[in-house]
Amino acid sequence: MAKIKCPKCGNDHEFAVIASSVFSIYVDGSGKTVAKEPLSEACTGIDRVECTICRAELDEVGYDIKKEEAFLYKEKYAHVKASMAG
Repeated sequence: MAKIKCPKCGNDHEFAVIASSVFSIYVDGSGKTVAKEPLSEACTGIDRVECTICRAELDEVGYDIKKEEAFLYKEKYAHVKASMAG
């Protein structure tokens, strides 16, 4: 994988993954909690990846909760596009 680098300040050492919540919580019509799902089992929850130095949001970087690793969108989805085209 290519190295993750902040386009604003050039940092390539550390980045923060900002998660919206630790749980997905489901409630019924009366507002009563019916289930809690840990974020690792939920399908969404990552808000953004940002630079720890200048706090710029890195739009081209995603995070896979199950693998616990960041990735570049262009690399992850380039493989999918190539597979679908062939």
